[in-house]
Amino acid sequence: MVTGAAKGRSTRYRIPAGDLESVVLDRLRTLLANPAEILDVIGNGADSRVTQQDLFERGRQIADELGARVPEKIKAIVRALVCRVEIRPNCVQVDVAENNLAALLTAQSDDLPTQDDNPRGSHDDILTLTAVAKLTRLAAE
Repeated sequence: MVTGAAKGRSTRYRIPAGDLESVVLDRLRTLLANPAEILDVIGNGADSRVTQQDLFERGRQIADELGARVPEKIKAIVRALVCRVEIRPNCVQVDVAENNLAALLTAQSDDLPTQDDNPRGSHDDILTLTAVAKLTRLAAE
């Protein structure tokens, strides 16, 4: 990720929102398109009426929707899944609500769960995804 040089000698970084968004979306697409990662997250907790193949196909469908760059759809998916994004010097960590991910993958429709539908509590498991990203400072503009 490229950061802009701050005025003066501040140690803070300015990270363009588009760069951060790209990192988060790429990591979510990777998760959703990878059957092994889906199984690691969902495990045996999936609805028994939903086959593993159904989970994989739904994951690929959602990954494609994230890649299609339809702003309303992307916003809805990200709001349903992402709880927190933490920027570190060598990576970006994306916290995903496992319950919402499972609900999204097992849903029979395009209805997306929201964070409001599933308020955060001690029963809610968080999956932390890591995306490799290096902060690079640009010269003064």
